[in-house]
Amino acid sequence: MSSRLRIALLALVAGLFTLAGCQKEASEGRPSSAGGQAAPAAEQRAPLMLPASQSDDDWKRYIGQQVSRNVRVKRGIPPFAVYVSPDEDPFPVIDNARQTLQRGVVKDTIIAFGSRDSQLMATQMVELFKDIPADRLKGARVVFVGDAAHRGVAESAVAPSGAEFIFLEFGK
Repeated sequence: MSSRLRIALLALVAGLFTLAGCQKEASEGRPSSAGGQAAPAAEQRAPLMLPASQSDDDWKRYIGQQVSRNVRVKRGIPPFAVYVSPDEDPFPVIDNARQTLQRGVVKDTIIAFGSRDSQLMATQMVELFKDIPADRLKGARVVFVGDAAHRGVAESAVAPSGAEFIFLEFGK
């Protein structure tokens, strides 16, 4: 894997950690509503806006924010993020993810997939998950951030792995 690709993946993972930490701090300091329960997070945050640019950095940040806002990290297990740029060869990223997932992951691991090109990501997930043995990822959660039109492709690819599938739609 190229050093540029490694740096990009590390930046995405670091962003997820940072956002998860901020979310935890915000929830700990959140004021209670009249019923004594914490107010729903959706009421306190503005919706995420899709990046207007085609910058991979902007899209990685957006996808990281989507995941950190909508998927709770269990037991402090760091998420594994896979981002495919439409401007680069996806093979190194997908091959790295394939090697990692074939070894298996710890229960409650979050594996997040995203790209500014949702169809490309869904197609690459089909390629990646076809080599994962059945039920190898049981107990893990696979998150796909993309267009609703590509949800079925991604979900079908993930199903045999035994992982829980979570879909986060662009712009929602």
